[in-house]
Amino acid sequence: MSQQSGDDPEPQPVLLAFRRAAVFLVVSVNDRPGAAERVRDAAADINALARAVGFRQSTTALSCVVGFGSTYWDRIRPAGATRPAGLHPFRPITGAVHDAPATAGDLFFHIRADRSDLAFELSRQIMAVIGPWVSVQDHVTGFRYFDARDLLGFVDGTEKPDRSGRDGRGADR
Repeated sequence: MSQQSGDDPEPQPVLLAFRRAAVFLVVSVNDRPGAAERVRDAAADINALARAVGFRQSTTALSCVVGFGSTYWDRIRPAGATRPAGLHPFRPITGAVHDAPATAGDLFFHIRADRSDLAFELSRQIMAVIGPWVSVQDHVTGFRYFDARDLLGFVDGTEKPDRSGRDGRGADR
C-alpha cells in the first residue's frame, strides 16, 4: 500500500457506495523472473494510480480495491509475516440480486466509478503496468444501462415520432 504522511498504510476504499460503472478483473501472475515483485509493487501503489486517472474528473468517484488469492499470498508474503486471518481461496458469493463466481486467479481488482470511461481507463492503466507479468482470467465490465433510465429507451416523451419531416429538435432530416 502506498504511504500517507507517517507510517500508516493508506486503507483501500472497500465500503464505498455503489457507482454507475464497475470493472472486475482477475489475473494470474506468471512465473517470469521479477513478475511477483512487479505485480506486488503495482498493487501496493493502486491508490496512487486511481488518483492519477481520477484527477481528470475530480468530481467523479473512482476507486480500486485489490484482493490477493490465498495461494498467491503464500507465494509472495515476506519471510516471517503471518497469514491474514480469514484469508481463503476465492469463493463464489450468492446475493439476493447478484452473484459473484469464484474465478481462479492470483489477484482480483474491483474498480468502481461514476463514469464508465474512468473505470475503463483505470483498468487499462493497471494492465499497462502489470500486463507483461500476468494472464487475464476474467474481465467483466458492469454499468448502469442508459444512465439508469427505463430499459425501453423512452425518456420524457423524447422518442415521440415527428411526422413533419423534422428530427424532433427542429432540424430537417
